[in-house]
Amino acid sequence: MVAHVNLKLFICVLLMLLLQCFLSPIIQINSILPNFILAFCISLSCAYPERPYMWVSALGCILYDFVCSGPVGALSVSVVVAMFFVTLAINNLKKPTTFIIITLMVLSIVFAELIYGGFHSFLTVDYSIVEVFFLRVLPCSIYDVIIALILFVINLKVFEETQTSNAGIRHRTGGIS
Repeated sequence: MVAHVNLKLFICVLLMLLLQCFLSPIIQINSILPNFILAFCISLSCAYPERPYMWVSALGCILYDFVCSGPVGALSVSVVVAMFFVTLAINNLKKPTTFIIITLMVLSIVFAELIYGGFHSFLTVDYSIVEVFFLRVLPCSIYDVIIALILFVINLKVFEETQTSNAGIRHRTGGIS
């Protein structure tokens, strides 16, 4: 069962990488590209915060950094840190509602884009952090949130697992209730 889920995750990461390479340039708006890997990883960690999916984000983001332009490892660091905080926040809530989970997803995407924009401003571009926030972080975050909301629903269906308890009742594991 674990190998089946890992195979699905690997296929999804490759699919997001292909979408990033081929679809992202087509749907860009004024040089603002969506980040499919970031949206997938954050939406997956919000859909199933109790499962350890950090390796998915590290693998996908390293592949993204090698294939697309950007400082190698910067996206991995920003997404893993954002995933850590969002899973920690959701796991510490007693019964998180869908609104709270989506709010945390939006905040974690903005946080990850802010870290990634900070890497870009520090390593490559000579902009201040305020310019990076308004010219890159905020527009990219809006684009990423829209994609993450779509992927959130897809992740709930694709990675949903059912198992039989001792009483013979089938119940859904993971996800939001």
